[in-house]
Amino acid sequence: MRKTLPLSALLLICLWSCRNPGPVTTDDSNTLPDMHTSRIALDYYGSYEGLLPCASCSGIYTVIVLLEDDTYKICRRYEVEGDERVYTSGGRFHWDDSGGKIILENEDPPNVYLVGENRLFQMDIEGRRIEGGLEKHFILEKKR
Repeated sequence: MRKTLPLSALLLICLWSCRNPGPVTTDDSNTLPDMHTSRIALDYYGSYEGLLPCASCSGIYTVIVLLEDDTYKICRRYEVEGDERVYTSGGRFHWDDSGGKIILENEDPPNVYLVGENRLFQMDIEGRRIEGGLEKHFILEKKR
């Protein structure tokens, strides 16, 4: 009986301390990263199309295909009367540190796209979001 009393008391103390954890402190160094990034949360593979602005023509019809092996294919047709040429290139893409933007390797800037729900938003030459009245002209819509 003498041995069970201290063991019972120890068990009771453990159970009580588990129920009463004391004050909660927050330590920012142990904060888990937000796992709701485009890379993780969206079904981004597929084909995106749209007419992007062009300084010397009426637009650049652009198709970007993102494949599951992290490669891409991009086709561009400059909207110039009488010119039906299509410029095609491709390579690998990788994600920025935030998991929200892709960078098309082997492409001259602007080669960064913010990945949204069924959309790619072309970033400016420095990789920033285009804002103001022109932003709606820099969107490629997912087709399949």
